[in-house]
Amino acid sequence: MPLKVLNLASTPGGIGGVESLLLSAVDKYDTRRFDVSFCNLFDAGGEDSVFPAGLRARGARYLEVPGSGWRDLPTLVARLVALLRRERFDVLHSHMLHATIVGHLAARIAGVPVRIASRQYTGEAFQNKRAWVRALDRRAFRTATHVVAVSRAVRDTLVHEDGIAPERISVVHNSIDLAAIDAARLDSPLPWPPDWEEKLLLGYTASLTWRKDHANLLRAFARVLAEEPRARLVLVGEGPERGSLQALAAELQVADRVLFTGRRSDVPALARHFHLYVHPPLHEPFGIAVAEAMAVEKPVVGTSVGGIPEVVGEDAGLLVPPGDPAALASAILRVVRDPPTAARMGQHGRQRAERHFAVEVTVERYQELYSRFANGGRS
Repeated sequence: MPLKVLNLASTPGGIGGVESLLLSAVDKYDTRRFDVSFCNLFDAGGEDSVFPAGLRARGARYLEVPGSGWRDLPTLVARLVALLRRERFDVLHSHMLHATIVGHLAARIAGVPVRIASRQYTGEAFQNKRAWVRALDRRAFRTATHVVAVSRAVRDTLVHEDGIAPERISVVHNSIDLAAIDAARLDSPLPWPPDWEEKLLLGYTASLTWRKDHANLLRAFARVLAEEPRARLVLVGEGPERGSLQALAAELQVADRVLFTGRRSDVPALARHFHLYVHPPLHEPFGIAVAEAMAVEKPVVGTSVGGIPEVVGEDAGLLVPPGDPAALASAILRVVRDPPTAARMGQHGRQRAERHFAVEVTVERYQELYSRFANGGRS
């Protein structure tokens, strides 16, 4: 009899790194051993419900639990308890903050034997959140059967800030779908002017939020442009900082060399056109976009924060301190001025992506944990 597993997320809309991981994992489980279903809490509904739609389109068994915010918390918990009892799941695996808080409470009430909590974030995720949210999150992780950290940096946060014993934590990296990336072909017009194909394209894929520190990149890019007039910067993503970042680009007199593409569904195809991938956030628990860029053999220049050093390793790119535009500009110039080294970095990056970040590797690690704890294993 296959183990019944529920993967629980809590995304209000859109597709980010966690959602991409779950979507790419749908058909990777061993169906002889595991009967895997999916559920998403806090769904805003309407056209933003692309994650549930994506799961259904891939043939996943998707179970709906209506409720779109904290005001629905009692109803959400009650509905989820009823679902867990009706389906008699052996394993609940939560992947996001709200999914962990709500899911593990419901799973304890419903008597789900194995409760696994994935931590996709570090301490900065709780900035601007109420203390009780942090307290509920910490309790959920402390009472979980086992905890998955997506990087060693996240594991360290769990140990030193949340008091989780190291032996109760497994590091299982987030993953990318290499087959889908390799198959990606750009069948829509490129978002930049035709003459940019002759230029030196630098790309960054991230939501336009303060944590991703696009401002530092724009200041670094102004320095790069002063020495490499062929340079162009492509910023893929959307977010609340867009207006201020466009104003900063104008202030730095680089606006005509910077493109804000907004959200794109063809990022791997776009990345094939980049000469260099730049990833300079202030905080980054893992770095899915970095792994995706490595998968298409792009050298990386990033900041040495969170999980980025684990993703890039020693030979797929260069890392600099966060918030230092001079260091960032210097590293960019160093890579783009040395094409043979840049090509080697890209090759090493692809090899690292295949060995460590393929979705098949991550799913196999998940399956090992499910089997281990369902069969009476201990942390």
